[in-house]
Amino acid sequence: MSLIDDPAGFSYPCNDPEAKVVWALRKVEVSPDGTETPSQLYRVSGRVEIERIIDDHMQRAGADLTDVAGTLWTRSLRLRDGGRIEFWIILEVIDWRCLDCGWNLQRVDEYYMVHDELWLSVVPDRKGLLCVGCLEDRLGRELNAADFPTGRSIDGRYTERLWDRVNRAGPNV
Repeated sequence: MSLIDDPAGFSYPCNDPEAKVVWALRKVEVSPDGTETPSQLYRVSGRVEIERIIDDHMQRAGADLTDVAGTLWTRSLRLRDGGRIEFWIILEVIDWRCLDCGWNLQRVDEYYMVHDELWLSVVPDRKGLLCVGCLEDRLGRELNAADFPTGRSIDGRYTERLWDRVNRAGPNV
């Protein structure tokens, strides 16, 4: 879950082996005519390293830097020639635990996708993951092949239970 879209702030577990916190910084240079360079992604350890990278770019811009604008999650270094260097600060908390039972789906290899309508019927805010058993509990029935989109519904890593559901004939198959 990316926290960059939450203007109200953020909260994440510290020292929790089940949740991984990942920081990154994305940079795009914009020329005076609006042409953008391909974005560059920096993997960083946290806010201190992010600010150091941005400060380094400010130092390199030197006298060409006219002002700096931004928010908690962005910075825009504006240059004398009309160009800009744009930064987006990214914080993601990756938590593979099932919302209901707490089973770590990464550890047991239960990766899957179901049709959006089905998922939204039981997880309306789209946030979080469910193991197959807990999704079935919320649905009140077992999953079958019709519940999974064609193509890559599972990613080569699956439990026996997931494999059974993906290959089980259903009412629409």
